Amino acid sequence: MARVGKPGDSRDLGRRSVHWPGAALEIALDAETAGYEYYKNVLETTSDPEIKALAKEFVEEESGHVAELRKWIAAHKAGQITPAD
Repeated sequence: MARVGKPGDSRDLGRRSVHWPGAALEIALDAETAGYEYYKNVLETTSDPEIKALAKEFVEEESGHVAELRKWIAAHKAGQITPAD
């Protein structure tokens, strides 16, 4: 069960204690990486051309999400509010 508090508080979300915003970014990265891996597997294993085309689009989209989250995580670890592009 999640405890609700203010940003900056430690929260218990299931098995993971969350320290905002760093841990929230890590959770998002985990989710986006899982999505990327799922669609990559679909792309590599399907023989259906329509599914392959959709999976390719989704792989590209999820890859962009993963890259963006990595930028935000690096910025957070460097003490920046937002990533410098």
